[in-house]
Amino acid sequence: MGFLRTLVESSKHDDAEATVILFPGQGEGVPTVEGETMVPGLLPGHKAWLPAGWLNSTASSSR
Repeated sequence: MGFLRTLVESSKHDDAEATVILFPGQGEGVPTVEGETMVPGLLPGHKAWLPAGWLNSTASSSR
């Protein structure tokens, strides 16, 4: 949890780089790490669900 909290806090600085974290999930609710740990400070506008088909096709094309 310390890593996530540090990541979130550092992202609040004006000079912070964009950070994208992908969490596997079913497209409902709040993204979590392994279904248990919520990302602190995550607002509704900070998340987007990516369809499994898109992730699978993207992973296949990068091989």
